[in-house]
Amino acid sequence: MQGRNARESVGQVRSFTGQAFRAQAAEPVLGLPETFVSLHPAKPWEFRIDTPQVGVGGWLQGATKIVGNGRAAFFGEAAMFTAQLAGGDRRPVGMNAPGAEQNAQFVLNVMHWLAGPRPAQ
Repeated sequence: MQGRNARESVGQVRSFTGQAFRAQAAEPVLGLPETFVSLHPAKPWEFRIDTPQVGVGGWLQGATKIVGNGRAAFFGEAAMFTAQLAGGDRRPVGMNAPGAEQNAQFVLNVMHWLAGPRPAQ
């Protein structure tokens, strides 16, 4: 989120759908608020009042980890890394969507971190 300098700092990103995960041995990057739930409909995208849900507060949509001599980044949400026009009305999704103005800088920051110097042994 900080970037390599103050100009690259990111104050917010927007995610869309995707998955949440738990990672004990990774550095959290995108955490979900305690009130968030994951919906599990019987048929995709068919949500009802009785759709089963699982609390995912505190779970992650993004994490990083030093792995041996390298680095890895894990994300459970892909749309935030894209720039799309979706549907017949060509509504903006991903980096094009309102509220996602800092997503492009966030992606650059992740790439800069991945390409950074080798971790100290």
